[in-house]
Amino acid sequence: MEVKSPGRRRAISATLLGVAPIALLGTATGLVKPAEAKEGDGRSQDMGLKLKPLGTLALHTAGSWSFNGPIWNRSATEMKRVEWNCELFKLKSLWANGTYQKGPSVAQVNVRVLLEDADGIKLFLDYLVRTDMPLHMEGKHPVIMSGRIEVDDAVEKYRWLNRTQVVGKGYLNKERNLQTYEMYALAWD
Repeated sequence: MEVKSPGRRRAISATLLGVAPIALLGTATGLVKPAEAKEGDGRSQDMGLKLKPLGTLALHTAGSWSFNGPIWNRSATEMKRVEWNCELFKLKSLWANGTYQKGPSVAQVNVRVLLEDADGIKLFLDYLVRTDMPLHMEGKHPVIMSGRIEVDDAVEKYRWLNRTQVVGKGYLNKERNLQTYEMYALAWD
């Protein structure tokens, strides 16, 4: 495809970037069939994605502040404690916070967490969520998160986490001030 207008090129790129994560997750969950590899195109015949279970991520919130911003309402949430447990690791937070922008029904949540394992190895988790906030706050609708983990590349047991993305399906328990996610890593078949 030839695009002569730089503005149009940026618009097409932005559209593709906005759709790519959805297509990637759809492929990983079997909703979208990946394109078949052709001989000589440099791709393996088996380059599908799968979801590798990564246990449960639990965020215990402490307090939240909201105010009107120039575009949307803005909120900041303090995390009392974050724990991520699975067969591969048990992590606890050293620091965590979350912010979100909220319109009439849609919210975009960004959470950042510094985690540590029992050996003192630190991992940083950063993730983004978009959701129907009124339904989620009522416990009627899950959120789907996508994020990334950063860890020292010299740490062999966690190095692979620098090369993938994590996704999760989460529910809110307002009475316990608890957001819980079923976590997965995107992995090649």
